[in-house]
Amino acid sequence: MKKALVLEFGWCMEQKRVVESLEGKINELERQLASLKQERQEVGEKLLQRSKQCFQSQGQLKKIEAELKNSEPRCMQLESDLQDTSCTLGALKALLAEK
Repeated sequence: MKKALVLEFGWCMEQKRVVESLEGKINELERQLASLKQERQEVGEKLLQRSKQCFQSQGQLKKIEAELKNSEPRCMQLESDLQDTSCTLGALKALLAEK
């Protein structure tokens, strides 16, 4: 009977060590999980910020494109005026050269 109790006590002590070891591993895994959740949240926040910046940049790009498109007729008019001025200057130079 005493021998059986000693064996059972030994088995119980072994089970206690196994449980303590498993509890330690569970605690470590819980810490790792918490760390990964925090990292995932930080990455998500950075991604959200970059997405917002991208959308803002796209908006600015569209605005610039619209301004360029709107300025195109004015540029063409200025180019035409410049050509007219060049013709006039050429004619004036020719007149001055004749005198």
